[in-house]
Amino acid sequence: YVVSGNSLHILKAYPAQDAEILSSYQFSGDPESLYINNGKVVLIVREYRSRPYRECSPGSCGGFAGYDQMTHVYIFSVKDPASPVLVRQLEVEGYSTTSRMIETRLYLVTSTGIPADLDNLQLPVVQDDHGGTMIPPVYGFDTPGHASAFSTISSVDIASTGPVNARTFIIGSAGTVYVSPSTLYIAVPDTPQSGGA
Repeated sequence: YVVSGNSLHILKAYPAQDAEILSSYQFSGDPESLYINNGKVVLIVREYRSRPYRECSPGSCGGFAGYDQMTHVYIFSVKDPASPVLVRQLEVEGYSTTSRMIETRLYLVTSTGIPADLDNLQLPVVQDDHGGTMIPPVYGFDTPGHASAFSTISSVDIASTGPVNARTFIIGSAGTVYVSPSTLYIAVPDTPQSGGA
């Protein structure tokens, strides 16, 4: 399984004299992670999208709307490597900080900025082609300072069609992440904006 540019290739690599590309899948965005588990391939991709609006005031409408980052999760069945089947697709607002696979469960950590003007605040959204759109519940901590980002933790069992579990935390952008079989630890940089974590 090889990701090159914007393509996922599945190769027959042995014996060497018979090596060939069995199948390919094209995607947009930048590849982030690749997992192979339980007859499934999981491809995580980050993508920039322009915002659909601009700041306007009476008599003028200018400026650049800017970009948002999205994280895509593609889950393929590769029982037949020559004919992979896209069996599930997730889209999580924010950029991918890290991910882990424990048994058949994928854990994904994404970060989304919090605007200075809270009138324009939008909570992170998770879209699942099996379970629809959800806004995860948001949790905060009684810590000094001001966190400038949401960190969303999403998990999905790639061996089932069960719902995505997701929670959003107001802790700033996740830095170093450690995952054990039972616990996920996130270290957030200690900055005047974040107040430490």
